[in-house]
Amino acid sequence: QQLQQQQQAHGIIVPLSDFEISLHAIKEGGYTLETFVVRPYDSDLEIEAVSFVASWLRQTEDELKPSARYLKLILDGALARGLASEYIAWLNTTYDAATPE
Repeated sequence: QQLQQQQQAHGIIVPLSDFEISLHAIKEGGYTLETFVVRPYDSDLEIEAVSFVASWLRQTEDELKPSARYLKLILDGALARGLASEYIAWLNTTYDAATPE
């Protein structure tokens, strides 16, 4: 599956072996592994990458919310890696699973 031009995802690209990916797959139940073509910030380089995507079994709004601990890890990592300020602002408006909207 290829991201449409309007869609965006933010993160880092980490090289992993097939074995390492399989270990993560065991720990990440409820997700499917999908292949995307990604482009780093300010680059024309296109890289094929895989990502864990919530499966149709986990598509309700409450099931997609991260825990407060995981949300903090995502935000801390985004800040440390210099991800886009728009993404960090969006993370700051994201509610964790325990916070009622």
